[in-house]
Amino acid sequence: MKRRLIPILAPESLVSMPTKQLLGRLHSLQRCEESVSLSDRTLEVAATEGIVFKNTAEWQRAYTDLKAVLATREHVPSAAERADARQQRVKKKSNKRAGGDGGIVTQFHAGHTRPAAPHHGRSIQRNRVHSYAFGPAAAVCVALLSASGCGGPKISVGNPLAYPDLGDKVTLAASGVCQTNIDNQDGVPIPGIVVRDASLIRNGADLSNATRHVFVIFDDFLLGNMARGSYWRSQADRRLGLDIPVMNTSETRVYVVTTDTANRIERVEHLAAAHAQLSVDTNDFGRVFVP
Repeated sequence: MKRRLIPILAPESLVSMPTKQLLGRLHSLQRCEESVSLSDRTLEVAATEGIVFKNTAEWQRAYTDLKAVLATREHVPSAAERADARQQRVKKKSNKRAGGDGGIVTQFHAGHTRPAAPHHGRSIQRNRVHSYAFGPAAAVCVALLSASGCGGPKISVGNPLAYPDLGDKVTLAASGVCQTNIDNQDGVPIPGIVVRDASLIRNGADLSNATRHVFVIFDDFLLGNMARGSYWRSQADRRLGLDIPVMNTSETRVYVVTTDTANRIERVEHLAAAHAQLSVDTNDFGRVFVP
């Protein structure tokens, strides 16, 4: 393949060149052929002024001068290095949110959870379902919920789950909850949740009549109302299986509360979510929408 000749430059001219241009020259030097004996170039081309082969004094001198100048410049990360750095930042943020390395791996479920209907495969094909780490720091935070230490609903383990304690938070009863990741355009996994057999808790009567013992409480107004909209949309369509995910612009806190048969709180855990996807309890298909 025909290549352009690399010009011979004085060492002082390299100093004024930008780093990106120097790296381009380095790449060109590294792609030079080894020698004229191993090349299909003619001797006339090989003899023209410019750098063609690595086994020449011109190539050796140009390479040495270039490396000396690059040694004084800042390091420019490659595309692979930049991608690795992004992954490390995401991992560090996830570990910090989960209370550091380690912790108890948890996944919420209650009873049998049904897979999405086949025609909803497009909505969850790119999702990867994961368990998530619930670390010591999160445990301390949950223990302080009754004192509003984490800014969430005022609920605590051992007490009955009462509707006034939920405040104005959007709350769903569910048969199961799990955390998922959806990769963004940069390949970075963004956490979210999947809620199975959701039933909207609108008032104290809904809470008293709930047959489920897992409750999802959205601490964020925007994501909570989008989840509520998804619930009513699926309920009106009598949709079986999962609706399309609803997306927030940033990660927000979601609480998952598990109760016993007497409606006393057994466990309170929280996780970060920027999107939510849910299916509706078919027993709610007869509900009347009240704006």
